[in-house]
Amino acid sequence: MNALLVALLLRQAAAPFTWDVPEAMSFYDVAGQTQALGIPQRLSVAVTRLSAAEAVAHYAREFERRAMYIPPPVDQVRVQGALQLSAVDPATGDVYMVLAQPRAGGAGAKLLLSVASVRQRSKDQTLPAYPGAKTVLSSSGEGSRSITYAVAASPAEVRAFYADQLPRLGFSPHGEGFASPTETARLLFAAPDGQGRVTVVLRIERRADAPRPPE
Repeated sequence: MNALLVALLLRQAAAPFTWDVPEAMSFYDVAGQTQALGIPQRLSVAVTRLSAAEAVAHYAREFERRAMYIPPPVDQVRVQGALQLSAVDPATGDVYMVLAQPRAGGAGAKLLLSVASVRQRSKDQTLPAYPGAKTVLSSSGEGSRSITYAVAASPAEVRAFYADQLPRLGFSPHGEGFASPTETARLLFAAPDGQGRVTVVLRIERRADAPRPPE
């Protein structure tokens, strides 16, 4: 292997990883910051003419080419109706994930692409989740923040939990939700899934009448 080829390979390995979607039909980055368990994530969505299996195989080769660690199949997350592949960049600690789902009624696949910056995990106080919560997802935007999860509990049990927890964060019961001097909190519920778990959304929003911080 000559010196020029070695230099080229080293330059490719050092360059930041980007989502190169083969045979892409569409691609866009999801705006805003998403957090899962305090870990910031960058999300992208794409559609490719490749099958779900071909797309996952493509990224497996890309991860290997970048010398990333790919956990064995037994340690990969399994998602019903989709194929998933995760890899860890040992240099940055970032976790890359590909979720590929066959397109309904057509060829190709829909892709959810994410990068989780584990080393930037937030040390700030996160919103509380009901004990036993699964698939916890936190997000924040201008003037709002939320936590979403699934749990095997009734809406009444979840409401009782937050009636105990939210006052510790400065909230008091207000109408059908809770309020602090600067924010309001609402609980939303989705119907139980096939495993008896209800989806819970706790959304915190800045009050319209709250005083603005000095600029």
